[in-house]
Amino acid sequence: MDASVTLIGTGLMGFPMSVNLLRAGVSLTVWNRSVGKAVPLAEQGAVLAGSAAEAVAGADIIISMLSDGPTVGASLAGTVPKSGALWIV
Repeated sequence: MDASVTLIGTGLMGFPMSVNLLRAGVSLTVWNRSVGKAVPLAEQGAVLAGSAAEAVAGADIIISMLSDGPTVGASLAGTVPKSGALWIV
C-alpha cells in the first residue's frame, strides 16, 4: 500500500490495529494522548507523531480509535487533514 496511514488512539483497540497494519507493511504514523502507549509501535516501525495535528498532516488515510465523542473533539481540535484524505472515525 502506497498510501500514508495515521492511527490516532493506540489503546485497547488501536494498538492491535496498528500492529496489524505494520505487519502488513503499511507506512504508519501513530499518536496517542499518553505517549507511552505509542512508543512500542515506534519500536516496531511506526512514526511517532508529536501531536494529533502533526499526525494528521499529510496522511492519506486517518483512523481515529478514541473512546468517545468528547475525547475525539478534544484530541482532534485544530487538526487539518490534507484535501482528499479519508478520515475513518
